[in-house]
Amino acid sequence: MKGGGLVEGLETYIEQAKNGDELYGAFFEFKNDRIYTALKKAKSRGVTIKILYDGKTQGEKNEDAMEGKGIKSLTKPRIHTGQFAHNKFLVYRHNDKSRQVWT
Repeated sequence: MKGGGLVEGLETYIEQAKNGDELYGAFFEFKNDRIYTALKKAKSRGVTIKILYDGKTQGEKNEDAMEGKGIKSLTKPRIHTGQFAHNKFLVYRHNDKSRQVWT
């Protein structure tokens, strides 16, 4: 692992994904340039990526943070949560099977 912090741990988790793997996640606050970079690198390796972010209470802040970062095609706002959803998880899939969950 690069370091003992939250961001470093998530970067390392994303780096394990290779061509043909998948990363699916949901994040309440999705505002970190280092994570955006890690996801773009994974996409360039052939990883399928789909990220939901809070599009209701944090929508404008999330979208402002992502503006011009080149990850819009990997994300979609979650606007019908039904209640306050403070998600922070990313599922790693390999060979069409879920293998790990980062949370």
